[in-house]
Amino acid sequence: MGRRGPKSAALSGIRTLPRRISSRLIHRAHNSPHIQKTLDPDCPACDPSLYEPLAFESSIRFLTLRAASSKETQIACTLEVHDLAKGIPKYVALSYVWGPAFTKAKISVNGQQFDVSPNLFEALRHIRRRHSDLVVWIDAICINQADILERNHQVALMRRIYSGADYVIAWLGAATPDLDWDEPDAVVRDLASRTYWSRVWIIQEFVLGRAVVLQCGDMCLRCEDLDWLSEPPAVESLQMINIIIIRKFYSCNTSALTLANALAIAYFSNATDVRDKVYGILGLFNSHQVLKRLKPDYNLSPCEVFCLAIRAVREIESNGSSSTMEGSSIISDSDPQVTVDRFHDRASCDGKCGSGNLISLLHGMRYIGPFNWCPS
Repeated sequence: MGRRGPKSAALSGIRTLPRRISSRLIHRAHNSPHIQKTLDPDCPACDPSLYEPLAFESSIRFLTLRAASSKETQIACTLEVHDLAKGIPKYVALSYVWGPAFTKAKISVNGQQFDVSPNLFEALRHIRRRHSDLVVWIDAICINQADILERNHQVALMRRIYSGADYVIAWLGAATPDLDWDEPDAVVRDLASRTYWSRVWIIQEFVLGRAVVLQCGDMCLRCEDLDWLSEPPAVESLQMINIIIIRKFYSCNTSALTLANALAIAYFSNATDVRDKVYGILGLFNSHQVLKRLKPDYNLSPCEVFCLAIRAVREIESNGSSSTMEGSSIISDSDPQVTVDRFHDRASCDGKCGSGNLISLLHGMRYIGPFNWCPS
């Protein structure tokens, strides 16, 4: 049974192109503002008072992006705390690549200047509406990135955030000049070439959304309209195709994806922080088997995170694929420094091992290849 709900009314404003191109192409977005570049996502340059403490386990912040009739108008937003357990406004969630941290652009948040990355600046300019405000969740702004405890807590809520959004905007960057949007093959090649698909976090963001809109500049495309998947284009499109296929399979059977599988998929993606090759896929799981064993903790070293991940895979495999902890014999020693793989010498590790060791830790394990799994 699929988990997708009815198409959001909020998507009714997204127009599709004529059926002569099989509904798969892109249309002009209803809004089109321009942008700049800024934000080291790890350390927003703003007054700490901007971040009111989150009082409850279900507390979250939403950003209200103020309407503007011109792209040249300064981006102005307000940031407010809400409780997921209570009434929250309808919102969209943004999925995007953070991009380089060495350049920055300025926006206004609660009347204060706030640094954002160039790519996020462009995304905000283009998703901003002309005549009405937009409530949006954006990790780099809605999470206090300087607070490790808050990051741990909010990353654990990613599943609820992206699955609860009215729809997810997958921001792929600026539109390619002179691209012929009436040529499906050209559009597919262009979409597939975007760095967006290489980012580890977008896997769960893209898969969990009830509806997903791909946006390049002012052009938008519904994920559901990508019917060309029956005839996959060139091999360079593989990364994009596999993420879209995973979304389709996952919507039919959320238990089809195993932890080992997800870790293998994440290995082929990029992450600024290599620990996110584990934390970035946890939102795909609603199983106690996984969530009791792996929780986001940015105080741990990459090596410790990978060791915990490999132990979790082994424990889960040894206890079958049930979705609960009943009958499980959990290893009592949860010390992440215990060596858990004969191919990885934890004792001699400097504690800063790179993502390559994730595959080293998976070596010799029984798991389905990242591109071959399918729902039962």
